[in-house]
Amino acid sequence: MAEEKPVTEARSEFTDLVNQAFYNKTRFALVRRGKIMAAIVSPEDLVALENLIGHVIDLTTAEPAPAGQADVAVDPLRIAAQHKPGTPPNRPGFRA
Repeated sequence: MAEEKPVTEARSEFTDLVNQAFYNKTRFALVRRGKIMAAIVSPEDLVALENLIGHVIDLTTAEPAPAGQADVAVDPLRIAAQHKPGTPPNRPGFRA
């Protein structure tokens, strides 16, 4: 969770905030009128964020995989209980 800092306060404490982000891995959300305007994060957090953004797939424009090229094998779902036609359903706590 990022620590919120008003932009005006962050301006006067900028060097200290950068040092805390680098050495203590503290995240700062810079706020103006209750809205987050920017953030100060560690280099590791920045790399992780950029990697995350780079691996986002837009499913609205994605196309299906070509036949025979699916990454995941599709197995039928296992059913915990199955109703057999012609027999009354078993109710919990009641035995016929």
